[in-house]
Amino acid sequence: MRMRGKVWLTVSFCTATVALLLAAPSQAAAQDSEREFIYTINFGVDVFPLQNVSGFSLDVDTGKTKAVPGSPFSSGIGPVSITSSSDGRFVYVVINSQFLGEACGFNNGELFSYSVDSHTGSLEQVDDVILSGICSTGVAIDSTGKFVYAASFPINGPKVGIIDGFEANDGHLKPVPGTPFSSTIQVSPGQNPAIDELAITPDGKFLYASNPNDPRGVLIFDRDTKTGTLAFHKAVNTQAAFGALAITPSGMFLLAPGLIPSSQQPGMFEFAISEHGDLTAAKGSPFPLPPDSGNLAISPDGKLVAVLGKGISMLHETAEGKLSLVPGSPFGDVTALDITFDPSGAFVLVPGTVFKVHASTGALTQVSEFAAGGQDGITVVRTGTAH
Repeated sequence: MRMRGKVWLTVSFCTATVALLLAAPSQAAAQDSEREFIYTINFGVDVFPLQNVSGFSLDVDTGKTKAVPGSPFSSGIGPVSITSSSDGRFVYVVINSQFLGEACGFNNGELFSYSVDSHTGSLEQVDDVILSGICSTGVAIDSTGKFVYAASFPINGPKVGIIDGFEANDGHLKPVPGTPFSSTIQVSPGQNPAIDELAITPDGKFLYASNPNDPRGVLIFDRDTKTGTLAFHKAVNTQAAFGALAITPSGMFLLAPGLIPSSQQPGMFEFAISEHGDLTAAKGSPFPLPPDSGNLAISPDGKLVAVLGKGISMLHETAEGKLSLVPGSPFGDVTALDITFDPSGAFVLVPGTVFKVHASTGALTQVSEFAAGGQDGITVVRTGTAH
């Protein structure tokens, strides 16, 4: 009986050992297949306009970076906005076509699409489409990766914000029927963008656009999730003009930094999103922010908000929409125009600098720098798996 017991134990041990040996390569392969890459747009340095996109690999353990093969990658003159699909396969860049001495130039904006090499992070241009207007600004992609939108300003006709919609098929772009889609909010004559940034709810039912010109700070568009078409719904009197805006991963709240009218100090305006897309100010909004606060990013789990200013301010976000400043904010000594979390939420990045996020406190520690060509826009993708 004892001998049979020993044989059984030996067989069990051997079986477990073989299983571990078989599992190890599989786990290593899974880890190897998931890579993160950083892309920054380079608008210009001094008086020389640039026309490229820089790419870097991101070590998800250390936060260290390394330029990807072929970087920087060519684009049109004046890239102003960048985004990426949630599966990490494609990057989209809006081109302003700006010329020196002019606010926006006289050429219509463009939208470039690039495919991402899942192993090296190198970019290959797939498509280039002309937008309906000049002064192109924000770009957004829905959660399915099927539709991409870019904002611009009509050179002729009513001075309103317009949004071009495109159906994306392996990076190839086809205009959505009815493009461009217009708001009814006019701005003063001149080349002033009527729309700054765009954000789409996770369920895809609504698209929000920021108005940087007057207190009607948010424009709401209803969105057909099957066709991608937009219909202007309303402008919301938020009491503040907005540039940046973002939606929490839950789809429950919209956040936008702006100036508090009574004090002209920065504040984080927060709005609850109703089932019909309407906005209601969250309790306590606007929440105070340090001086010079600008763009923002929300962590993938929705629990942290990073805000650019003189350094980076971190805020805790509760499920009920209450914001509180992380002790020690602002972190770092950085100046940039865009900010993002990596897909894991472990890092906060601005063009040129990577910060590690403390898992329990939300505090930031700078871990690396990289030679981004500009400060205008940044996105981080994870290849090998959808996120």
